[in-house]
Amino acid sequence: SFFRGTPIIGPCFLTLAAKTMWVLLLPSIQEALVVPSWIIMPVCFLFIGTAGICVYTSQFYFRPSEPFSRILLKVVSVAAVCALLAMPFVLRAFFAVPRHLLLLWSGLYVVISSMKCLECTLNLAPQAATSSFRNWMIFVQLANEPEFAPADPGSPKATYYKPLRAPPGTLRSLLKVLTVDLVGLIIAASIGEAYSFSPTPFHALNGIFQLVVLFLSVEIMLHEGDVIAVLLGLQPQPVMRNPLLRATSPRDLWGRRWNLAIHRLLHRLVFLPIRGTGHRTVVRDLLAAVASFGASGLLHEYIFLVAYGWDTPFGRSMTFFLLHGIVCVGQGLLEKTLPKGFVSAVHSLPQPVLTAITYAVLLPYVSLYTGAGSPSEPMFKEMHLWIPTVRWVSGGSWISFQVMQP
Repeated sequence: SFFRGTPIIGPCFLTLAAKTMWVLLLPSIQEALVVPSWIIMPVCFLFIGTAGICVYTSQFYFRPSEPFSRILLKVVSVAAVCALLAMPFVLRAFFAVPRHLLLLWSGLYVVISSMKCLECTLNLAPQAATSSFRNWMIFVQLANEPEFAPADPGSPKATYYKPLRAPPGTLRSLLKVLTVDLVGLIIAASIGEAYSFSPTPFHALNGIFQLVVLFLSVEIMLHEGDVIAVLLGLQPQPVMRNPLLRATSPRDLWGRRWNLAIHRLLHRLVFLPIRGTGHRTVVRDLLAAVASFGASGLLHEYIFLVAYGWDTPFGRSMTFFLLHGIVCVGQGLLEKTLPKGFVSAVHSLPQPVLTAITYAVLLPYVSLYTGAGSPSEPMFKEMHLWIPTVRWVSGGSWISFQVMQP
């Protein structure tokens, strides 16, 4: 009850404790604990918490009547976001921070927290998240958003919200998913290490293999925050809805199944402002969709720059997401122009057939994002830096296993 009732110390403490345990449990990065780089964990979340406090107080605690003062407070909020985005590069300059720690602790979480702070600055954040300081600090520090509900359901217009409590059994179910994902990722990464993440002679099958590794990696990183939310007594929102086996179209994949934590942020921060709330037009919808994918490309370019520095080729993530945005826009246009009977017939095909068609369209572009097989792309080449992988070593008449070290 102490952690649930304390707006800052509770989430910060549990976040830091969970991440410390995560590092301790990964044998492949224990070596990082003997150098000052471990300081990235408390510093990272100290920056996130400080930026969240600056943004919230400047937007909700100070309400000056002069336009200049209001603009000044907006500038303060934007400066806090910029400082948060610059923090990983400052840490890299002053500490011997390994690349994998930057990718895990800084890149993804700093981007998500910065987007939430920017939402608050532009008055685009959910009302539930900003209805109290405690809600805001929980919202800005967790990668995935918790569920909120009106504190007074009978009120015609809710002004204050409270987080929903996680039902019994949520933590157990979440840990089962994490265990399956982690075991699956260790197996897939071990196979990938032996074959440069292209274990078959067929490009399409290699793309599927790389996609599975990518899905398991992303789901593990996002579910880590969900464990923290459940420990705080919160109900996290879904982050993945079985995109590999249930997606029935490119729009279904990106809009309703894949990485919904980022999707919700881009929808509020990019898509809705461009599309507008008034009269909708096809041009506005198309521009909003392409801009959302372009923003996602920029976010991934930043994450890879933080994690791998200048070793990663620029522009490939942006190209990958823009191409997928064009595919989704093309699907929307075709559904509006083709006869409705034909569209309904396509949608009535068996779900496995639709899933196969979806990935047949999207898989040719996967290598743009993963870069597997490219000597200049470290995403898969350095997988063993943050996940234990098993190497089969022949020794006479027996085979032994060893965990690869960075």
